Amino acid sequence: MVGRRVANEFCLALAFFTRLPIPARTQYSPQAQQRAIGYFSVIGWLLGALLALGLWGASQIWPQPVAVLLTLVLGLLLTGALHEDGLSDMCDGLGGGVDHAKKLAIMKDSRVGSYGALALILSQLLKFCLLLSLPAPWWALLLAQPLSRTLAGSLMFVLPYVRVESAKAKAVVGEWAWRDLLGLLAGGGLALCLLPWPLALTCLLLLGLLFIWLVRFLTRHLGGYTGDCLGAAQQLAELLIYLLLATRLAGGPVWPM
Repeated sequence: MVGRRVANEFCLALAFFTRLPIPARTQYSPQAQQRAIGYFSVIGWLLGALLALGLWGASQIWPQPVAVLLTLVLGLLLTGALHEDGLSDMCDGLGGGVDHAKKLAIMKDSRVGSYGALALILSQLLKFCLLLSLPAPWWALLLAQPLSRTLAGSLMFVLPYVRVESAKAKAVVGEWAWRDLLGLLAGGGLALCLLPWPLALTCLLLLGLLFIWLVRFLTRHLGGYTGDCLGAAQQLAELLIYLLLATRLAGGPVWPM
């Protein structure tokens, strides 16, 4: 019974966060859908594995720059550009709004403004350059996906949700249990355990600082978070991890793998 419930909740999370197909017998309920956030980092592991495999396969056929670019396209297809859309919307809203209400209204607008377009172009270009600079970009993809989603999901436990009229968000916004938080953190903790301990501590420190900054920033500008903010947080955390792994000290990458 427990195994069936967990499998059902995971499938609902998979349907919410990705474009991957789920079994037709999956049963929806608001309570089960609210558990989706607890599987956010697990979804990250699945996406990371698919992207790493895709990069490896593409690199056997095409030059590395082409393989990395195709892998980024694969990521957009797997998630439906869910988090990239959040980054774009948040940049448009915070860049063009003068108060909470105006910022939220702009973020809800489906049109892409100049701030959002620039954020998308620059973030994807930076991802491409950083992954291309790494000696083992497939490993970076595998680790960054669950870690970045752990940070993004953790915001839901400390900030209030500010767009109460969103029907889609209502499906996953609710009263969280310790099980949800532990499930989320376990996925990120596993990724840190696979890194050399100095690098793991540095990564944890930088992600912690980003988390604190996001909490303060979103509280000041919006009074809480929206789904777009979570997508933006995931993108920022992913870029931060790639930046760390690509950092050069003493003429070589800080991460030797």
